Amino acid sequence: MENTNLVVNWHLLEPCQLKCKYCYAEWKKSDLPLLYREEQKSNALIREIASLANNRQVRLSFAGGEPLLDNKISQKIKSASEQSLKISIITNGDFLTRKLPDDDLLKLSMLGVSIDSFNSFKNIAIGRATVSRRMPDYNEIIAYLQHAKQLNPHLKIKINTVVNPFNWNDDLSEKIEKISPDKWKILRVLPATKKSTQFSITNEQFEAFKLKHRHLPYAQFEDNTDMLNSYLMIDPYGRFFFNIAEGYGYSDPIIEVGIDNALKQIKFDETKFINRYEGGVQ
Repeated sequence: MENTNLVVNWHLLEPCQLKCKYCYAEWKKSDLPLLYREEQKSNALIREIASLANNRQVRLSFAGGEPLLDNKISQKIKSASEQSLKISIITNGDFLTRKLPDDDLLKLSMLGVSIDSFNSFKNIAIGRATVSRRMPDYNEIIAYLQHAKQLNPHLKIKINTVVNPFNWNDDLSEKIEKISPDKWKILRVLPATKKSTQFSITNEQFEAFKLKHRHLPYAQFEDNTDMLNSYLMIDPYGRFFFNIAEGYGYSDPIIEVGIDNALKQIKFDETKFINRYEGGVQ
């Protein structure tokens, strides 16, 4: 993949203040340290990721759980910036206005927000709310994204939506058009874990959602076959992970064996990866 730009998703931690029923963030527990808590090991992992550059652009995407629960995320953003990595965050948006300072925004190349619905009843049904049923304030999030774009004109805005049994009949066009993202990634709920398997949808339901939104130029759709083993993903213990039947397989810890050796231990479909990004916003 020497001529292909890379995106590496580091899922910093498993916890999240929201309780989405289909959540994929369930990793096999390990006696290994949680890297996000240890600055030296976090920096070592970031250096390993940066070593993949080799005449290509590498973007490190901080994900979770909810990555803004990491109180040291600013340090990780700084470290990644010093390694000349492109940097992105994918967040549920709930903490954006309180946890992401302008100095971090200036270092990002992309800011992604997960939004499944703008309907409060459907968000509660999905679990996109806290245990006390408090939901993210999407009007506040939209205003913040506009601020972020004004502050950093080079920043790309991405929205992620998972089509699931509770929102497949929604029409999100009006609010999404107000955001006017550079990319709207629309994913069919993936039966990646035992939990998410319970919330699969039919082909007809996914097609119904696509039909309502395919007129938007930034809408990009990913079915389950497009998603399987087409992402480079690192878990909170610093291992690559990949999809197997109702769960994940894992590499050895990257900072112990080196990233090139760890890559040889996983299933990764380079063709699917390239097809996802051709002509689109990475």
